[in-house]
Amino acid sequence: MKAMHWFAVMLGGLALGACQNKGGPAEKAPPAAKPAQTAATQPYPRCPESDYKCIDLHDAFDPSEHRSVDARLAPIALISGEHQGQAAVLAGTDSVLTDLQVLPSGRLVAVGGSGLAVASAANETADTWHVDNYSGFADSLRGVSFYDDKHGFAVGDGALILRTQDGGSHWEVFNHIYTDPKNPEYADLKFQGAAYSMAFADADHGVIGGEARLLRTSDGGQQWQRVAQQLDGIAIQRVTFVDAKRGWAVGSAGTVLRTDDAGEHWAPVSLDDPHAHLMGLSFGDAMHGCIGGGYKVWCSQDGGKSWLASEVAWPKGVDTGEDIAITGLVMRDAGHGWFVTREGARIFHTDDGGRHWSLWMSVPQASQGKLSDANLWGLALGRDRGWAVGVGVPAKARPDDGVAPESKPIVVSWKL
Repeated sequence: MKAMHWFAVMLGGLALGACQNKGGPAEKAPPAAKPAQTAATQPYPRCPESDYKCIDLHDAFDPSEHRSVDARLAPIALISGEHQGQAAVLAGTDSVLTDLQVLPSGRLVAVGGSGLAVASAANETADTWHVDNYSGFADSLRGVSFYDDKHGFAVGDGALILRTQDGGSHWEVFNHIYTDPKNPEYADLKFQGAAYSMAFADADHGVIGGEARLLRTSDGGQQWQRVAQQLDGIAIQRVTFVDAKRGWAVGSAGTVLRTDDAGEHWAPVSLDDPHAHLMGLSFGDAMHGCIGGGYKVWCSQDGGKSWLASEVAWPKGVDTGEDIAITGLVMRDAGHGWFVTREGARIFHTDDGGRHWSLWMSVPQASQGKLSDANLWGLALGRDRGWAVGVGVPAKARPDDGVAPESKPIVVSWKL
């Protein structure tokens, strides 16, 4: 496997200089070598020609399958009592958006599927999103994470890991995939289903979570290794770090894990519900964080040493027996936070550190009938606005001939 981990290094040209000796000719200065590329800027290792078991994925994107569109937003005003927002349909694309991030520059990047969709907007006031689909198949991206304005990763179905080094304009595929499933390195890096989330503790150390796997990198994502954590039958849904060492991961069957060494080792943490499908996880600071899953939320005020169940004011008539309800949760600071739900596309808010949560808006109801069958899957907070992505059916997309209505990707935003 060592042969896999070779890096392409750009060789610097020879810098020539001259100095004058008394009465002598000019002498050439020794060549000044360019510094080697850092892991953050290197291309991924390529497959050696002699290794027939390795599939080189640097050209994995078939140009004939690539589709690109500039999708103008079709805005729908949202009004719910004193609260206002906007739901925008991305016209011209059918991809379901599942996760998004607001970069430090204000640029927004969202991912989804089918067709490995990446959607981006130049800033929080843009009226057009650029959408790329890199595949003609039903494969999806499930999570996206940037550790600065340029460097980010997207993960999804199977063993797929995509990396961008230019803010999401171009993506490359990590190539540790083998034709022989018996190869132990293939088995270690291959998720049993999808990868759902990733997070970086710093520019070097990051973790990907998904079906029965945690993968870890210590060189900026250049190479990945499997974390030795027993996760049979568990889907890790969300990963986050609160500093360069301490991090958390949550998933199905009430799974909560904590690391104190940037993801190399993890220890289980118990909640009072071993069956909750946990999909929300966020810390407002190192001491204050919340976990959400199903129809429950737990929050900590002591850095995760203890977790207390929150009071959530669910509307009357809501069926709280479903496994998947809360799909995204973000704490803005120690006191304020938001979570969104799949069913009903509801947005909840807390202003007391997560002790109590109240309904802020139901997107279909707030649209006054202009949007139905809406689900929200991803949540992020920008400088001044909250953002959620998902799918819904615009009123004009509902035919009268009995044909199933056409769902469209939606972007919901509101002022913080």
